[in-house]
Amino acid sequence: MDRPNVYAVAIAPLGTQTLFSREAKTALQKLAANYGGTAKGGILLSNGAADLMRVPLATQGNVAQVLGEIGRRTQAGRDDILIVYLTSHGGPDAVLQSALPGNLPILAISADSLAAALDQARVRRRVVIISACFAGSWIPALAGDDTIVITAAAADRTSFGCADDRPLTYFGEAFLNGPFSRGASLAESFEGARKTVAQWEEEQKLPFSRPQASVGRNMQAFWLAAPRSPVPVKVAKRR
Repeated sequence: MDRPNVYAVAIAPLGTQTLFSREAKTALQKLAANYGGTAKGGILLSNGAADLMRVPLATQGNVAQVLGEIGRRTQAGRDDILIVYLTSHGGPDAVLQSALPGNLPILAISADSLAAALDQARVRRRVVIISACFAGSWIPALAGDDTIVITAAAADRTSFGCADDRPLTYFGEAFLNGPFSRGASLAESFEGARKTVAQWEEEQKLPFSRPQASVGRNMQAFWLAAPRSPVPVKVAKRR
């Protein structure tokens, strides 16, 4: 059976740390390896200092433009899927910390702004992964029958590992370098990450972050399926 085309977008809106850009790039590499194509098969939006002249800024406007282009490409293929990976510091108000290098503030990327961009782009089948504190607060705005939402923490919990001397956040490392890196399904990858993060937190006597997953009824097959596919990750070309 043919598998759907998978489009990948990673968003790192906080330009005052290198960690988040690093994690976003790793996410694209892992997604491309699992669903086809190469690391260049996805789109990175980043406010990191090293990325400023290389990729689009992670702004609300650019997110909407990129998703709009992907939406135009998926209209002919109703089974196509978009995977969006976001990584930053987060708050209980479902907003990611967003700033340019030098801590220059910009309009923050939020669950509401992402949901509006997805709806406007008419991207029906979606997977949204939020690696941030309080990421569970994004679920109400994004959940639906055709959507999978994976979060690094519950709505009232912090996540950990957000220092620049780490390669990835705790959740990013557990998810991207766990079973997912070996071709496991999203379901198995999430469960493995959840257990690994809980083990690390228990060992360090940290409060449990309690990663969450919301799986729409029309996305159950994609959630449970192994991701290896001959179909390449599609590229949304910049204009």
